[in-house]
Amino acid sequence: MGKKLTIDRSDAVLAVIDCQEKMIPIMRHHDELVENCVKCVKGAKALGLPIIVAQENTKALGGTVKPIADAIGEYTPVDKDLFDATQQPEFMAQIQASGKKTVIMIGIQAHICLMLTALSLKARGYDVYVATDCIGSRYKSDRKEAERRMIGAGITMTTCEMALFEMVEKGSAPEFVELNKIVK
Repeated sequence: MGKKLTIDRSDAVLAVIDCQEKMIPIMRHHDELVENCVKCVKGAKALGLPIIVAQENTKALGGTVKPIADAIGEYTPVDKDLFDATQQPEFMAQIQASGKKTVIMIGIQAHICLMLTALSLKARGYDVYVATDCIGSRYKSDRKEAERRMIGAGITMTTCEMALFEMVEKGSAPEFVELNKIVK
């Protein structure tokens, strides 16, 4: 029997990486990026997934942008000074405390903090999924190469909607109607 190739919501956590006030505005298609991240966060909440938020040097770059922060609700962000969030003990403590082995990732920059964190999580034995409609970089080429590199490392690319409906599994599930409202 091979490895399970779909996301099991009972084993999944959402990681929101560096969606911060001073960084989001310089990302390509930042309005669409924020909108997609909000949908992903709301969907994750509807499915009961734990949400872990990492912020790079919060003092200098600000907190998570308001629309995403509002969608998350109450949370304690991990303030990090290393690009790879797994190197911040508080980040790994939150991942480990969740008891989950699957990490769905959204955030920025795709080719720096998000990619390095994803690669480290994969190396630590986690199943990692990156929602490509919820990640960004300043330049298209950086994002493209980050995706290529992550795929090469065995990280699965998905989209927010694909991941959410994959986890809900069926149209008769109680969360289906709420997810439909979120993604429309």
